[in-house]
Amino acid sequence: MPSILSIGELQHQIEELRAQSESLALRVRTLEDIEAIRALHARYHDYVDKGSGGKVLNSVGLREVFTDDVFFYWGAERDVLTQDQLEAGMIGHRGLENVIAMLEASTSVWEMAVHSMLNEEITVAGDTALGTRSDWVATRTTDGPNLWFLKGSSTYIRTPQGWRIQRVELHYAGKLLPEAHVSSRVETGLST
Repeated sequence: MPSILSIGELQHQIEELRAQSESLALRVRTLEDIEAIRALHARYHDYVDKGSGGKVLNSVGLREVFTDDVFFYWGAERDVLTQDQLEAGMIGHRGLENVIAMLEASTSVWEMAVHSMLNEEITVAGDTALGTRSDWVATRTTDGPNLWFLKGSSTYIRTPQGWRIQRVELHYAGKLLPEAHVSSRVETGLST
């Protein structure tokens, strides 16, 4: 015969179930947030990819992935960024229109570009998230093909429209070229 629980024991079990349910709901929401952020970052890459079938940079789409106050920096891995430099706007690009203009200008030399993310880690803390990753970017210009390896980090925030990218820092970790292109660039004095 089953034992009869006291009201206190029953209340305790209900509280345990409520806590487990809340914990599970939080874990599910975190996983959904991580997937939404991955999809957001994949859309960003798609919007800056170019080439196949006449595809061009999608500046309209970029307005849907960045916040209005977005900050974007890219440079060499050896660059040391101080918080004062970043906050003073001495380096990088701040603001949605400035970032889109920078992306339009910097990608204008690309006939083709394809981005791929590797080893992405996303940590969600409420309505903010931090992502770190490695990126491979294959491009083709009139000078020939290029393959870039970058280390990146991004800050994301939850907005009424969903997750948006608020901050991007990209650091060049290396560039690989076919041997013929390496030789011609070295001979002409262009850096590899």
